[in-house]
Order: sequence, then C-alpha cells, then structure tokens
Amino acid sequence: MVATVTSGNFSPTLGHGIALSLLPADVEAGGRPALDQRGTEVPATVLDLPFVG
Repeated sequence: MVATVTSGNFSPTLGHGIALSLLPADVEAGGRPALDQRGTEVPATVLDLPFVG
C-alpha cells in the first residue's frame, strides 16, 4: 500500500522525521505502510497517540 504524506517535519524531541498521512481505516497501530514522499516511496510505522511520552 502507498499512502500520501499530508504534512511532515523533523522532530527534535524524537530525533527524526515525523509525518501525518491519510490511511485507509483498516490500517492499525504497528502497521508498516509505504508512503509517497514527493514521488519517493519511503517506509513508515503507524503509531498510537500519544507517540511522545
């Protein structure tokens, strides 16, 4: 599956990039979809909220 990133940025708290994406409703936390980042397919991990403790 390839989903499209709607917003992304570097997270200084986590030390890496984070993104928001529109995903099908059946994708659960722990899922590993591929995302379309400006024409490049990149791996992602779906997390539950809050993702920062």
